[in-house]
Amino acid sequence: MEDRSTQLLVVAIIFLATSYLACLLRVYVRAVMIKSFGWDDRLMVVTLIFYTAFIGGEFVVIRHGLGKHEYNLSSDSVVRARYFWYICEAFYILSTCFVKLSLGLFLLRFAIHRLYIWILRVTVIGTTLVSTTSFFFLLFQCNPASDFWNIGPSAHTCLPARVVLGWVYAASAVNALADWTFGVLPILIVKDLNMDSRNKAVVAGILALGALGSIASIFRLPFVHALRNPDDFLWNSTTFAIWSSIEPGAGIIAGCIATLRPLFHKLLVKSGMSTGSSNEPTQVALLQNKPKDQAKPRLSFGVGVLQPGDLTNTIVSSIEGQNQWKGHRSNDSQEVVVD
Repeated sequence: MEDRSTQLLVVAIIFLATSYLACLLRVYVRAVMIKSFGWDDRLMVVTLIFYTAFIGGEFVVIRHGLGKHEYNLSSDSVVRARYFWYICEAFYILSTCFVKLSLGLFLLRFAIHRLYIWILRVTVIGTTLVSTTSFFFLLFQCNPASDFWNIGPSAHTCLPARVVLGWVYAASAVNALADWTFGVLPILIVKDLNMDSRNKAVVAGILALGALGSIASIFRLPFVHALRNPDDFLWNSTTFAIWSSIEPGAGIIAGCIATLRPLFHKLLVKSGMSTGSSNEPTQVALLQNKPKDQAKPRLSFGVGVLQPGDLTNTIVSSIEGQNQWKGHRSNDSQEVVVD
């Protein structure tokens, strides 16, 4: 008997465990080491909660037949598997939405130019709207909703398969575009910093780690067609489910790794592989000669006050967590956000 449930189970366990490790290290670095726990960190913790619920529901779906042919399962198992699949879809949408919110706020720490800030804002708002629409699209794709699991996606009370397929393709494309925006924008953000090319590449690479989640969303797209064939749904959707498990997990892992440089630096110092100098160009970015298209900084997300004239010769060290802004210091992460 063909059975792919073990593949899905192994992938889910690996990414869930790695996500917890990465997120716990992020919390340690941001809350304990540098005492700068911001909104992007809080949203990443919320993302992990939703991702845990998603993977937990997936374990139940696997138990009832995901990855197996439906003709080898009892009708009760098929109904239960479809029901928990329905629940998992909701938590998948929430996971991918909140991980992008966290990545967007993380990059807003470093964005100075008005154009880059508005690109980030539009990307975050756009993905939030798409995710919200997807959430309600899921809830009301069948009327009543119970027909999804009692009868199946092909029930005449459910939306046609081509409509569901079209929306999933569109939402997946928007998510992939958002991930690539988060990956490319850091290159533009750091290009004006007073650093040599090598260190610009290092900083941009750290900030762009979150885009790794886009790899999973791109690989997931070719398997969306499985949703179009409701026959033997639990078998046909297995590969789609595997990539759905990977996508938010990869986003959490990559987004958290991008914040762990202070921990890696500390470990290198203890091992004698680094001098621990605070003047290393990769630790801080010196902003000089404020660009002409740079907008006026202001207080945002409950962070400390930064005066407009303070930006010149200001050390921006959010990656390292060295809060050296001139002005009032708060417990939240320091950001520069403009209107």
